[in-house]
Amino acid sequence: MCVCFEAFDTWKQREPKGNFTAVSPSRLKEMIQEESSWQIIHEKISEDRASAKQLEKLADLEKLLLFQINFRAFVNSYVN
Repeated sequence: MCVCFEAFDTWKQREPKGNFTAVSPSRLKEMIQEESSWQIIHEKISEDRASAKQLEKLADLEKLLLFQINFRAFVNSYVN
């Protein structure tokens, strides 16, 4: 058996048992009406936005570094 399938089997065996995808309509209505749920959701969205800005800055830095690394080779090949 392939190593990747062994890792999947191990992961699948540790998976909790139960139906976590089914939530009753009444429970969904309760969750929607709970103020604390909305507050937690808004906090998580704010955290995601802050993380997104950091990731954008890291992507820009990566582009700059790749540009600097490859610029000399590009100029040398263009001049020749």
